Amino acid sequence: IQGLFQRLTWLHAHANRLPLSELLDHLFRQLPLVELAAASSHGEQAVVNVWKLRDLMNEQAAVPHLSFSAWVDRLIEALMTHPSEPEAPLAEETLEAVRGLTIHKAKGLEF
Repeated sequence: IQGLFQRLTWLHAHANRLPLSELLDHLFRQLPLVELAAASSHGEQAVVNVWKLRDLMNEQAAVPHLSFSAWVDRLIEALMTHPSEPEAPLAEETLEAVRGLTIHKAKGLEF
């Protein structure tokens, strides 16, 4: 836990000083984002969504002088104006297969 705390402290101190692309590299190298997503209840989908977020950050990293705070503000604005952004598709969704969902999908829960 101490190592994670030290990494978070460093990232917090440098978040708005580094170019977004460099901060992105640090985030994914220093924090176990993919591992935490994989360990969540929707593991595989969560991992794909983390990669989708990284792709989004990579696209925006090309914007000159865009700080992490400004990127977070853009992300929040996008979530507010387009709250039903679809989840990133799983690789298996391209296969010809049947996928069963319960009625809980209507509540946002999937089993």
